[in-house]
Amino acid sequence: MKKRILGDNMSRETEKIIMDTALKIFAEEGYVGAKTRVIAESSGFSEMTLFRKFKSKKNLFNAILEGQKEYLLKEASILFSADEIENHVESFKLLIQHVYALMEENFHFISLYINERRRLSENILDELVICLSHQIKLRFPNIKVNTKVFAFNILSFFYLLIFDKYRNYSFMNHKEALNEFIENCALVLTA
Repeated sequence: MKKRILGDNMSRETEKIIMDTALKIFAEEGYVGAKTRVIAESSGFSEMTLFRKFKSKKNLFNAILEGQKEYLLKEASILFSADEIENHVESFKLLIQHVYALMEENFHFISLYINERRRLSENILDELVICLSHQIKLRFPNIKVNTKVFAFNILSFFYLLIFDKYRNYSFMNHKEALNEFIENCALVLTA
């Protein structure tokens, strides 16, 4: 059981601990499979504390989605607005390395979004595809492929590679696969 937090920070810190734990459990078990008792116990608090903070499982789920969505979009916005490097190919490689790192850092949230999309009214992945597609067009205005499809393929590959890594599968060497994929993407863009 985690040590209880005292003082004014108790409320915010308690919420953060519960939300972080719940995110992982929702991502692994889905909304229906996630049990508030398990979330509370895993976070080191009582189920009563969870309900006092969030009132319901649905409120907890929505709080996680909203908070994580804001964070992810803010981070993506920073990535996609970064100053452009003179060399477009190197700029692109660096950009998608950062996109991969962002996806890996937020894997549980992205996995939850993908698996529970029927419960959601909007799709954050559409926004990421559009942003990445725009960045590709900026760097390679004469590209002959559909940039939305290309961006979707990049994000899909990253998700599957991270999924494989998180599940401790050894289908391939993840670092080598990532580097080779980035090089192949650069070849497509410069063809």
